Amino acid sequence: LKVRTGAVARPIADLEALREVVGAPAHWASAREVARRAVTLLRDSAGLVPTGAGRTFTAVVYAPDNEVTAGQSFVQELRRGAKSVREFRVSARTSAGALDSIAQAAATTDRLVVMTYTRTFEGAGRLAIPAHVARWIDGQAATGKLIVVAGGNPYVVRQFPQVPSYLVTYGRGDALERAAADAVLGEAPITGRAPISLPGFFTVGDGLQRGGRP
Repeated sequence: LKVRTGAVARPIADLEALREVVGAPAHWASAREVARRAVTLLRDSAGLVPTGAGRTFTAVVYAPDNEVTAGQSFVQELRRGAKSVREFRVSARTSAGALDSIAQAAATTDRLVVMTYTRTFEGAGRLAIPAHVARWIDGQAATGKLIVVAGGNPYVVRQFPQVPSYLVTYGRGDALERAAADAVLGEAPITGRAPISLPGFFTVGDGLQRGGRP
């Protein structure tokens, strides 16, 4: 696209001022607004979202080992409105025993929130989340306190179909992570509608609406 528009030979933006332009307060505000409007609540059969303030949370971030900052902004924002947050990180290398230990810890908190930080591998013949981790997530649906936030690939719900409360952000990054946490807590309204379909799970236009804290 840059070649076709001539932007490579004749940059539209002044590269020397790029950091100041992109980092301008107005542009950060626009990014936050776009992120907030993107969050979509596709399931909430148990009425867990929003959780409201003052709850205790077990927050689990699934991410590849090389994505060391994934989920940090989500958990940090969650802490702002929660009574307490116990944080765990899991990856493809996390053992079944370690997952069981997390489940035991979650039994003592009000909510178990799992954020999946994945890239889209559609058509690549690979699952976005390792099978043993996906089975564990699916099994936590029986607790009645599970909320899954899909960061990146919104189709991962196929791997844990029993999840009662499911939010998607369609992407990754600090603004989306904070927006998702605010949506879970009820700090911001949830107004997103799905622009895509997944037969048997959701269709274009789906999205439960929730009001945020005034």
